[in-house]
Amino acid sequence: MDNDTKKVNSTVDLVTLVLTVASILLSQVIYYSGKKELGIFIGLWAPTFVGLGTLVKQTLGKPGDAPELPGK
Repeated sequence: MDNDTKKVNSTVDLVTLVLTVASILLSQVIYYSGKKELGIFIGLWAPTFVGLGTLVKQTLGKPGDAPELPGK
């Protein structure tokens, strides 16, 4: 793995972490302010951000960097 890939991966990890934590905190604030359904909806964004971060990291990787699948 070269330095550019490491830099991109660490940036994607940081953005994913910030978005996930912000989503959770925002959902808590909205939920306890009385808008319970909206708070729950925004709380469901957190796993979406984690999934998108994983997808971006896999997509931006070089074709030779993909790990071997089990059984091959």
